[in-house]
Amino acid sequence: MADRTFWSIHNNDQNNVVTPYGDNIGEWYHYTSNVQNYRQLKEGDVVLVRTRYHLLGTGIVHYIEQLSTPPADEGKKQHYRAHYGLTWYEFSKELPLQLIKDAWNPKHRQMSIRRLDEGRILEFVRRYGTWSQLLSLTGTKDVDLTTPEKDNLSGAVTSDEAEAIPGGYVAASVKVRRGQAQFRGALFERYGSACAVTGSCPAHALDAAHLTPYSVRSEHDIEDGLLLRADIHRLFDSYEVGIDTTGKPWKVEMSPKLRRYSAVKELHRKSLSLSEELYPGTKTLVEHLMRCREIWAQEGQG
Repeated sequence: MADRTFWSIHNNDQNNVVTPYGDNIGEWYHYTSNVQNYRQLKEGDVVLVRTRYHLLGTGIVHYIEQLSTPPADEGKKQHYRAHYGLTWYEFSKELPLQLIKDAWNPKHRQMSIRRLDEGRILEFVRRYGTWSQLLSLTGTKDVDLTTPEKDNLSGAVTSDEAEAIPGGYVAASVKVRRGQAQFRGALFERYGSACAVTGSCPAHALDAAHLTPYSVRSEHDIEDGLLLRADIHRLFDSYEVGIDTTGKPWKVEMSPKLRRYSAVKELHRKSLSLSEELYPGTKTLVEHLMRCREIWAQEGQG
């Protein structure tokens, strides 16, 4: 395994309010030089994000940023952000913090950044197999997840009669977008913690969406981006949702197929949850909606 350390870090922002000197769950952890272990946390380490009572998710630190020091802290402490959003994995439900209590050093129980015992954390992984994808990225070995057992996150039980699902790993080459965390942070500064379609939303449920696919234009342009709830983002990318920019306010347009679903049909022709002065550029949205309508007509949805 690579030279990595496992840590639990305490989320200080219970309301997911993004500020220059606060946490952003699923993206970064803010800490200062007054916190014990601040020098030990490094790029490449694995972090488990926790609240006072629960585990929220996990990620690999890919960048540590030193922030400018607020005037009140000049000469007293330095401020840092540990960015982990590129590999963030949110647990399907909040797990009790007690699940990893045995992995803490007893002397570190009151610390915001707590080192975790690798062997005991791997025991946690064996029970909660949803973390295996992350560990495969870290290069962790000797994690046996092939034994059929209850999936403690979903509550599902593997049937003895069911066909076994192959386990193990395959080699993969992974491309990581440069600047994605900064792009996301800039969108939060512009729009706050809100989906452009559905409105106010927890930060960790939001995606930083490129209106022009990143595979087509590998640039981070704030005028070509929006914050979208993760499910809305997927529907936008699959041409099931568009934005009508004719007239103001701009309107959400859902495919006829989507309007059959009660959970989303009320969003059709809803005004965007953005101030008009914050609207992004129109060109990509116009082209995207034209493509949406073409696809809907081809599928007989018109």
